[in-house]
Amino acid sequence: ILGKPAAVAIPARAPVVGADLGSPPSATRGTMVVGILVKPGQYPPSVSAGANVTLVDTEATGGTPVTGGSGAAPILPSSVDATVLSVDKPSDTTTAITTGTVITVRVNDSDAGAVARTAAAGRLALLLSPG
Repeated sequence: ILGKPAAVAIPARAPVVGADLGSPPSATRGTMVVGILVKPGQYPPSVSAGANVTLVDTEATGGTPVTGGSGAAPILPSSVDATVLSVDKPSDTTTAITTGTVITVRVNDSDAGAVARTAAAGRLALLLSPG
């Protein structure tokens, strides 16, 4: 099983069966898949497919929604729970435009827009959740 991603969350000390392995499911009803470009320090290096993470706006303070300049809509109103679907290094080595790691996550569809806007602003951090 080494090197194979978990398709589901596996509790500590639980036996692993074949159905637990493989790619996690993509978007399901009520969820959306969002790609996030993150740089070192914005995510734990040990994050991998199947991990449960919490997404936070690094500029939000005291739980107050942060606006994106000029009275724009709130970026990320609070923390958002997500499941990591994949972790990929961009193969864009010919230009310096894309630097970092692309982490694809599944979030509730009501949070997807805010997550995408916060990620595009470079203000998203991933916290690895236990379990």
